[in-house]
Amino acid sequence: MENTNVAKKSFSRIGFALLAMAAVSLGMQVGVMAILNLVAGKNWMETPILYVATFVPVYVIGIPVGLLIMKDVPKERIEEKDMSFGKWLMFFSICIFAMYIGSVLGLVVSTVFKGGAQVENPLQSYVSGNIVMQIIFLVILAPLIEEFVFRKVLIERMRPYGEKLAVVISALCFGLFHQNFMQFFYAFFLGLIWGYIYIRTGKLRYSAALHMTINFLGSIVAGRLTSGLDLEALQNLDPQNMNAVLEMYKNPAFIGLLIYLFIIGIIWIVGLVMFCINFGKRFYYHVSAEVPKGEVFKTAILNPGLLLFIIFAIGMCFAALFMG
Repeated sequence: MENTNVAKKSFSRIGFALLAMAAVSLGMQVGVMAILNLVAGKNWMETPILYVATFVPVYVIGIPVGLLIMKDVPKERIEEKDMSFGKWLMFFSICIFAMYIGSVLGLVVSTVFKGGAQVENPLQSYVSGNIVMQIIFLVILAPLIEEFVFRKVLIERMRPYGEKLAVVISALCFGLFHQNFMQFFYAFFLGLIWGYIYIRTGKLRYSAALHMTINFLGSIVAGRLTSGLDLEALQNLDPQNMNAVLEMYKNPAFIGLLIYLFIIGIIWIVGLVMFCINFGKRFYYHVSAEVPKGEVFKTAILNPGLLLFIIFAIGMCFAALFMG
């Protein structure tokens, strides 16, 4: 009972830290964007300033506030082990499989909640933007900072109460922190994979490299390919209109996109096979202060801090869906 109470307090403190992290980040973003709207109108949203206004408040103010709140939560370092490149490639294929399953789920859920209306991915404003800012913020900074927070910081503080519990709750927090349904599911699935990798290796380099690769493919490669296409014309393309089809095939971006999708499709199939083969091989060590199975939900979720963070994040998901 004493261990369970300690665990509940730790999870609650982590929840309050994440709530502060998200709320402070949002408040700073709104404030910065309001000032920019007054000074420069809304034209700044089409410039690299968009990246600074979006990410700097999170990385410079929001996250440090959250880390400060949870710094006294007891943590337990994880023994470091190496991972072979072959195994890393296996996890990469599983990430591609999980990401696209999660993307479809996010699209379906978002569309259902919006009554069948068209849904736009909140990342769309960023994946076709300035390539230098994309590389700095989406491919380098976001993976490094997010892996540090949601893998190292969270898992080391949750692991004393159960390894599987630490992986699942950290992945849930990672998904919710995106604050929109389009990204929640694939972020949650990827968080499960990256959390397991971290808890088995104790090294951020492996999950961070996967995170960087996934973001690079999604924001740089796919973004560059689709930016050269009229997506609305592509969606409305009549396969029986041979002239329109032949005209589309003259576009190098379209050919590049087909090649990209073919390669991703092959990796997706490999990832599905690897997932089926290796899912039963995963393992978690028992820890001394592990929360009993019957107490897991009440301890890890039904505490003031994490419950408030979950409510806030879900509220922001609906706000993103209906308000933009």
